[in-house]
Amino acid sequence: MESAYPEWGADDVRLDRNAIVVYLVVVGVLGLVGWLGALWCAKRERWVRASVTTLFVLGMSVLAIDAGASGEAYDRIVPLWLGSALLVIPLFPGVTALLAAWVKAPLR
Repeated sequence: MESAYPEWGADDVRLDRNAIVVYLVVVGVLGLVGWLGALWCAKRERWVRASVTTLFVLGMSVLAIDAGASGEAYDRIVPLWLGSALLVIPLFPGVTALLAAWVKAPLR
């Protein structure tokens, strides 16, 4: 941020950086709580498909918004490399959870 906005003071840079980090941590924690709730549903064998599908759609929507969001002073709030990683990393376990919820296991 310092190189992108050299006119900003060190305090402004630190405040913006901390705000972005706190936001991303809160989103991550909420996602973790949601997936733990989906695991709880799976153990109880209730609402598995609905919870997994809803969480996947909500999570990917929030992450897509995060990856492409811009703000007052920013072209993009989250840097492209970090936004891309935020999309790709949770995509694989999310797709795995979707497949596990929707594909029936073969009968033995």
